[in-house]
Amino acid sequence: MTSKEHAEGLIRYFEMINKHYPAEKWRLGAETSKEWLRLIDSEAVSEPEVVSLLGITDQNKSKGSGWTDLAMGINRWARAKGFRGIWLVATYSMEDVRKWVAERKNSPEDLEKFRLGLIKYGVRPDEMEQLGF
Repeated sequence: MTSKEHAEGLIRYFEMINKHYPAEKWRLGAETSKEWLRLIDSEAVSEPEVVSLLGITDQNKSKGSGWTDLAMGINRWARAKGFRGIWLVATYSMEDVRKWVAERKNSPEDLEKFRLGLIKYGVRPDEMEQLGF
């Protein structure tokens, strides 16, 4: 799925939920997804625009899985555009992830799956080192 298709799907998702269960979090999710789509279609995107968009997802990350999906999609797109995405901050704080890795008694297989998932979502090698990978 392309970033454009992802954004369009999230617009439909948030608008559908807002139609049946009107709430500010769903309206804002649709609005934020539309802004992401606008940036995708824009020829010139600035770092402040990307940081602002990720800031909105950070403020709303506890409001449902759609918001997490939006944050991860924006982050992947931003990294592909050459911006340093902030997936860990947009989804969880670096400290939260560090604690999760340290506190859980994960099998080596589980930790490897987690490490590969972080790489998939664009976590840089220096960030991986900070997490102990």
